[in-house]
Amino acid sequence: TKALNADAGVRLGDTPLILIWRKGLTLASPEDLTNDAVKRVAMPDPKAAVYGRAAKEYLDGSGLAEKIAGKLNVVSMVPQVMSYVSRAEMDAGFVNLLAARQGKDKIGGFVAVKEGYEPIRMTAQPVKGAAGEADDVKAFLTWLGSPKADAVLEKFGVSR
Repeated sequence: TKALNADAGVRLGDTPLILIWRKGLTLASPEDLTNDAVKRVAMPDPKAAVYGRAAKEYLDGSGLAEKIAGKLNVVSMVPQVMSYVSRAEMDAGFVNLLAARQGKDKIGGFVAVKEGYEPIRMTAQPVKGAAGEADDVKAFLTWLGSPKADAVLEKFGVSR
């Protein structure tokens, strides 16, 4: 594989950790995971998924990890969390904003968790050695860094 050219990268923005819940349930904040109505909570594997790492960091730092330890289920990735919550096999779970938006008709709702974990920074970086496409790559990265890209990035859950 080719290494990324980190020096030529563009910071796109951040994406928040999102708490989702099943239909028939309403949560106002992550603190509500301690409610008796919430029996099972899913999160992506922190060793395999950035949103799992963020969820673990948030739960540990907020003290919620201890309070909901018996309810917490680690699954592989964000799509599994969405699947379990949308089928009501889990009451709530942690995902990314794009997944929550795309699956909003299948879940009860969602809320952003904006603090308590290392920000999830999205960047675009060209592959080293792509000299043949250098002008196109540079033009695309310039566009990504411009306000013209904001609407597209926002659509995919990235905010500057």
